[in-house]
Amino acid sequence: MRGTAYAFVNSNRLQNKLAALSINYLHLLDLAPTEAVRKKQKDADAKSGLPVRQRTKLSDDYVKAYKKHILAKFNFEDLFETLDILGSKKAVFFCIEKIPEACHRSLVTEALKKQYGINHIDL
Repeated sequence: MRGTAYAFVNSNRLQNKLAALSINYLHLLDLAPTEAVRKKQKDADAKSGLPVRQRTKLSDDYVKAYKKHILAKFNFEDLFETLDILGSKKAVFFCIEKIPEACHRSLVTEALKKQYGINHIDL
C-alpha cells in the first residue's frame, strides 16, 4: 500500500511498533492468496466496475478458490503450536479493509470458528 493514509501497514513500521509493545508478530505467508487466486477477485472487481476500496465482499469464485487452494492446505494445528510456544493467548489478523467480508482474512476467521469453535470480533 502506498501513501500516508496507509503508513500504518508498512511492514517494518508495524513490526517495530509491535516489538516496542512486546507483541509478537507472525507473517503467515501460507495464508496469502496466490496470484491465480487473486486474479479471480481482480476479474470480479473489473466486471463489477467498482473500485477495489468500495468492495463490500469477496466474489464467490475467489472464496471457492481461496478455500480450496489456501485454507484446505493450511495447518492450523501448527499455528496453534507456534502461538503456544510464543506464549500468545490471543491472535489478531490485521487488515486494512473497511469491511471484513472484503478481505481474505475473514475467510480465515470463519474457518477458525467453524473448525475450532474460536469466535472472533470484527472491529
